[in-house]
Amino acid sequence: MVRLPDYRPLQMNAGDYGGTYKLIGGALSLDFVNTVSFPASDQPHDWLDRAENFLVWAGASGLLVESDLADWTQRLTRAASEVEPAMARVRRTRAVLADVLQPVVRGEEVPADSGRRFNALFRDTIGHRSIGWSDLSWGWDDARTLDDVLRPVVLDAALLLTEGDRERLRHCPGCDWLFYDVTRNRSRRWCDMQDCGSRAKSRRYYRRSRVQNPD
Repeated sequence: MVRLPDYRPLQMNAGDYGGTYKLIGGALSLDFVNTVSFPASDQPHDWLDRAENFLVWAGASGLLVESDLADWTQRLTRAASEVEPAMARVRRTRAVLADVLQPVVRGEEVPADSGRRFNALFRDTIGHRSIGWSDLSWGWDDARTLDDVLRPVVLDAALLLTEGDRERLRHCPGCDWLFYDVTRNRSRRWCDMQDCGSRAKSRRYYRRSRVQNPD
């Protein structure tokens, strides 16, 4: 459920956007919600605006292995008309997760409608969970569409909400990304000190210099 953040940028197509995406959330479901940069701004950037970016994200997140990625790339080429409807479902799943995780991170109550949508999604998801009898381990039904790949992400969100240390759930004051603080003394403040932390430090320096040296 919880993992160390990865501060290396993923090689996803950013289009005209000048920023980068990193797996800094510390949990699979948080990283998925973070595929929208600056979500609370008037100009958010959606990293899942194209299917190839979703495959890169899923591979880096451990949802797909290399052979799966090759297979899905071929499938998308053969069934191009099915790609956008599947990606629309991927983005809807992300919205359902965001609508419950974001208020919890902020210490707010989850809206009733958001909770119902998540529970409906969770019930559908968990119905595809099964035991593999060869090794007696948990597994998932084979994914038939792109949104099926997200079943472990939905389960991760449910476990994070019910079994995680909610005091460690934070959001970055610079970009509003969500993260799970794994530091021993719970001191992590930024999604990435090199990005949002550095920008905040530069702004503070600029304000101090303006006060000390007004025009």
